[in-house]
Amino acid sequence: MDFFRDTPDGQWRGEAWLHPTVGKGVLVLNVIPPKKGVSKEAYAVYHGRFIEMLLAHFDEEFSEAFGTAKTTRDDRVN
Repeated sequence: MDFFRDTPDGQWRGEAWLHPTVGKGVLVLNVIPPKKGVSKEAYAVYHGRFIEMLLAHFDEEFSEAFGTAKTTRDDRVN
């Protein structure tokens, strides 16, 4: 399975990966960190830019998108 793993400018390459889980009417993306761990900034950038991409290109395909302020139990952070 492919992962959303970079930002358009390349600045955050390799700082985190977003792993998709598909449920009934829902797509959940959880963080997978590199070996060194994931910073708060990388967590924010990856979720924020993914939501930005959805709003810019797929706004007719969903009704809401959000990110959590803190990692959840399903995020694979160190």
